[in-house]
Amino acid sequence: ADVRLSSAQRNWRIAKELGRHVWPPLPEKTPASEREHAVAMRQRVVASVSLMLAGKGVTIATPFMFKALIDTLPIYTTAVDGDTAGVTTANIPAFVPDSLVDALSTSTLVGVPALPLVLLLSYGTSRTLSSLFQESRNAVFAHVAQSAIRSVGRTTFDHVHSLDLQYHLDRNTGALGRIIERGNRSISFILNAMVFNTVPTIVEVGVVTGCMGYQFGASHASTILATIGAYVGYTIG
Repeated sequence: ADVRLSSAQRNWRIAKELGRHVWPPLPEKTPASEREHAVAMRQRVVASVSLMLAGKGVTIATPFMFKALIDTLPIYTTAVDGDTAGVTTANIPAFVPDSLVDALSTSTLVGVPALPLVLLLSYGTSRTLSSLFQESRNAVFAHVAQSAIRSVGRTTFDHVHSLDLQYHLDRNTGALGRIIERGNRSISFILNAMVFNTVPTIVEVGVVTGCMGYQFGASHASTILATIGAYVGYTIG
């Protein structure tokens, strides 16, 4: 039956089969141990996706923190004897509470104006959190990927050994074993691409394009989308 399938149909069938291992079904008549395993896999997937989204949010916010720091420093360098009266906070990102900005703009920390110091620390923290979220995501999802590799490998192994003797006599079983081993190693890459690359990349492109459109207008946003679309079309085509 697989011979009559097109390449796209086979790829879609593989994706569906691997997706069943990423998000295991919960039939009513399954043993309690299997249900607990499926629930644990789902919880790990949700946790890893949440960490991925948090990392994307921090990554998007980091350039705005850096911009605010750069825009704020010249204002304070022109202040004389620490006089921060009249310091403008118009360039501070909108997600920072106004009350916090007002309090920091008129205070100092260890003799240094508080606002640029806090922005500098926030920038460094956001860079660190971005890496932390990414590594935590990989650590949480690794158990899901390894479980899928074991499950698929065991199913394939059982299927090969259930075939009749003539199949093994007509084929090089050792070479077949190496092919199965390489396929098992590629499962982790495919699962990570399915969960963390395809849809999240589309979401990130949408958010960044929206930010560019909000800051600079629709012409910049359309230029970004056209560039990405041309690159994707050229790469896939």
